[in-house]
Amino acid sequence: AIYQAPTLAPVSEFRAFMSRIDGISLRKSLTIEKHFGGSIRRAVNAPRSEWLKVDGIGEVLATHIENVLEGCV
Repeated sequence: AIYQAPTLAPVSEFRAFMSRIDGISLRKSLTIEKHFGGSIRRAVNAPRSEWLKVDGIGEVLATHIENVLEGCV
């Protein structure tokens, strides 16, 4: 299990879900949440090309996210 330090402000369900993926920090999860409008469904169903539009998500991380989220569909 990966250690995550407690936060001072409550973290949304979306950010908690996304930050469990290796390579996505709580900070990066905020950017992702804004991009997908807080919809886990939109994020999970998004193609790799959509993930590449998110600031801070490159080729390698987009591929990793796609592979991890395939199991969620």
